[in-house]
Amino acid sequence: MFIAAIDGTLALTLLILGLGFIIFVHELGHFLVAKAVGIRCTQFAIGFGHALFCYRKGLGFRLGSTEPEVTRRVHEHVNRQHKDPTKLTQTEFDRVIDELELGETEYRFNWMPLGGYVKMLGQEDLDPTKVSDDPRSYNCKPVWARMCVISAGVIMNLIFAAVFFMGTFLLGAMVPPAEVGQVLPGEPAAMAVAEQDASIVGMQPGDRILAINGNKPSDYTDVKVTIALSDAQLTDSKGNIVDPGETITFKVRRPAWSDQPARELTFKVSPILPETGVQLPWIGLAPPISTTLIDPDRLSDQAAQVATQQIHDTLTIQADWTLDQVNDESIARHWQYRQAVEVSQGQPLELVFTNPKDASQHTVTVHPNTELQRYRSEEKKSPLHHLLGLSPPIRISYIVPGSAAEGKLQAGDIVTQISDSSWPTLDQFGNAVSAAAGEPIDIQVLRNGESIAMQIQARRQDWWKPWQSKILGVGYGNADAECAIVTRVIPETPFAAMQSKLIPGAVIEKINGKPVSNYNDIRLALQAADDPSVQVDVLVPLGGGQKDRLELTLDEKDRAALARLAWIDPLGAHMFKQLKVEQRADGPAQAVVMGIDKTILFIENTYVTILQLVKGSVGLKNMSGPVGIFRAGQRFAMEGISYLLFFMGLLSVNLAVINFLPIPIVDGGHFVLLCIEKLRGKPVPLKIQQAITVAGLVMLASIFLYVTYFDIFGRG
Repeated sequence: MFIAAIDGTLALTLLILGLGFIIFVHELGHFLVAKAVGIRCTQFAIGFGHALFCYRKGLGFRLGSTEPEVTRRVHEHVNRQHKDPTKLTQTEFDRVIDELELGETEYRFNWMPLGGYVKMLGQEDLDPTKVSDDPRSYNCKPVWARMCVISAGVIMNLIFAAVFFMGTFLLGAMVPPAEVGQVLPGEPAAMAVAEQDASIVGMQPGDRILAINGNKPSDYTDVKVTIALSDAQLTDSKGNIVDPGETITFKVRRPAWSDQPARELTFKVSPILPETGVQLPWIGLAPPISTTLIDPDRLSDQAAQVATQQIHDTLTIQADWTLDQVNDESIARHWQYRQAVEVSQGQPLELVFTNPKDASQHTVTVHPNTELQRYRSEEKKSPLHHLLGLSPPIRISYIVPGSAAEGKLQAGDIVTQISDSSWPTLDQFGNAVSAAAGEPIDIQVLRNGESIAMQIQARRQDWWKPWQSKILGVGYGNADAECAIVTRVIPETPFAAMQSKLIPGAVIEKINGKPVSNYNDIRLALQAADDPSVQVDVLVPLGGGQKDRLELTLDEKDRAALARLAWIDPLGAHMFKQLKVEQRADGPAQAVVMGIDKTILFIENTYVTILQLVKGSVGLKNMSGPVGIFRAGQRFAMEGISYLLFFMGLLSVNLAVINFLPIPIVDGGHFVLLCIEKLRGKPVPLKIQQAITVAGLVMLASIFLYVTYFDIFGRG
């Protein structure tokens, strides 16, 4: 089986050869079709630069290029005819080569084996004016023939993409199964109602996806792409639906849990566009997760590394440990842990991890946190989080080593002010840091009940990373699990009537006489209240600390809203490795079908990504250039041959799609010019072709430099 990892040197070598092979087959497509339609091809090369060795009919193999020897023989032949060889036109030169029965094509192996190229008479991508009147030149062939030549490279890439995917599934590859790993609260998947039972609301971790719109997904990639290819629901600034989008039908099998039997359910979900990040349609699902802890060093994002390592250190757990028990109950899958979190009602969970090195077991205690409701006003970029109207402050969750905040801020600090913003929202905090642009930032925090003021100079780590001047180097989020402080009261909520009393900084001390210390306690106390009238004891930080007793009225709608709130996993999905299972074809026939299916799927996905790039919902800096592609390819290659083949298939699809886009320089741009030529009855003027070529070169070079910059120096 070829799933086993391979060493770095071999992986690097195979990756280089694989990348070169993808470009080679692209050029091979052009070459074979050009030969078939009678175009004279002077060179077909593997690699770039000077030739190491080559072959030409009539000369055989030679070190270096055969061109000097061909030129010498042509000149000798012309001299014998008492003619001046220096006055030969290219057509006359080629005719002499034919007379000498030398091959017209030099097959070269160049010193830099990263791809290849084919040189055709009368066709140069970078100089459209270099045409020829030779009947065998590219420009003298009919439009249909040139269209076949231009499209042949793309077709070859698609054919070989299918071949690569076939190889992947013949050897077997570890892939995430078509299973729900995480359902984000408040998103469409969490609010969908089962058709079989209206009391069942929301898809759940562990749901195995049997079909999407009637089609059986082979793995989670199919699920992700199907959602990304859908039309999202669109709303205006007030939340009114202006375009319903499309509805995706999920048929799932829900596993047995507690006293609930396994059953099949159907959910109809309308995708939306996420509020932040890359704006592809989504429904709030994440791929399945294993029960094995991830190694923080394997995470590509430094902030994620720091946050994960902090949890490891706090709980004294380590990478590769496996979660085997929750509250004395053995578990085999991560979804069972998630179900335990959901039914915990905020009570502590006792987790038992096993160290695979020595089979020792380690017990840790974690505390689930309540989900908060979200409120979006017209002027707010991001939603405010709240519990029936009470909005918690910001808490510093971690400090990036070597950052400006190190030695000043601490994990657990409650932010009371930053610059001119008192009790800032998440937006205000981020905006204040960005606005500082390297200037000192005034910050006040609560630390162990003490107010501490400080000034932090956000400094640049490196001169070539200008965005770092706007970064403090901290992680932050809502402090709902650490305190019961209120920063603001959301309008049109149960607590809105108390807004004049609940000034920013007020502390909820008791609910119906029961002490509360955080938003978990507030939720549980409100849920336990039997009467509509609830007594709320508040400490108002004025005049040395004024206490007040307020009366809150809860109706059935408010109680239902509390009941719908989920309980948040205190570890987080990022703490665990992704769940993967082996996917292998039963034989060559099935591998062919799977390979073609995957090729079509990734063609669609690439076009959707490009469309989102054009719309602006995906930024260019989110794209990968050669450096990023090489890094990703090396990671794939080190996982094993089947993973390398999968990456080659994916890259071959992307190359085909991008190469056939209607932009200058690439094959798609040439194809468009041929279409125009067919409609006009004559070619596009050479000066216009030159201008288009220059514009295309500038555009592609700019994009190349831009994405390479972010590949090398990071994306901030």
